[in-house]
Amino acid sequence: MRYLPLCCLLTVTACTTPDVTEEITAASELLATSSAQFRPQLETQAKVERRAAEGRLIAQGAEVYTLHDCTQSDDFTIMADCRLVSSVELGGGPVSASNSLQALNAIEGYFMSLLAIASSKSSDDVRQQADDLAAALKEASEAKYTPLARLATRASGKADQAAAVTGFLASQVRVAQLRRLVGQADKEIEGLLLSVAAFLDLQSGLGARHEKLVAAQTEMEFAQTSGDPVRYRRALDRLKARHNTFIKAQNASAGNSLRLLRKLHGELLKRLNSPGAPSEILAVVTEIRAVVDVIRKKDG
Repeated sequence: MRYLPLCCLLTVTACTTPDVTEEITAASELLATSSAQFRPQLETQAKVERRAAEGRLIAQGAEVYTLHDCTQSDDFTIMADCRLVSSVELGGGPVSASNSLQALNAIEGYFMSLLAIASSKSSDDVRQQADDLAAALKEASEAKYTPLARLATRASGKADQAAAVTGFLASQVRVAQLRRLVGQADKEIEGLLLSVAAFLDLQSGLGARHEKLVAAQTEMEFAQTSGDPVRYRRALDRLKARHNTFIKAQNASAGNSLRLLRKLHGELLKRLNSPGAPSEILAVVTEIRAVVDVIRKKDG
């Protein structure tokens, strides 16, 4: 029985190792470009929600803020852990501005970490960043998103490093870690992306337009059985017009970018678990770049 030389085996194996740097870069570009559009709105609305919540506590004479770990020591050591702890419970459900902003921070931390891992210079660096992200994702599963959001600051300086280290071992380590992390995060990131998209859709009036679309469908169904061709034609025209209005509004909604990002994340997971370059993920990347171009032209 003949065996391939080791160098040939490494070459064959490396060819089946998916390089997803392009997909992760496209996702990061879309997130950065689109969030620049709606983040200011979220931050403004979150401040309004916080002040309203503080006002309710003030009206009750309840505690709003308290200092924590701010007791001065005898040697005047810098109190690095001194912080203001809030008693404010913002509430508002999963589609409030405050919760959406928190989710957006976590999403940005996640994708910036993926980009940093994809562009890391060493296998050890890949493992360290992957462990940090895995730990943050574990807390995120318990609705604690702060550790995930903090990764954005830590990863921002690493994503701009020189091109990722090449070579068989480094590529294998990188793909193995990305496969683990993207698989671990898929459901959590899906939930975060869709919750923020839902809030943005609500703010853009998309929900109201959808209600009008459904009402037009109901009206058309009654008209169809009325025996009145004029009424039926009028109802059909109204349904087509409202559908056209809804689709335009949906495509223009900032939430659409996040749904596209969710689609890419699902395709990325498939890509990491199979060799080759499926046409599905290439199509999504192309769509993302088109959206990014439109947003940039709008800003320009």
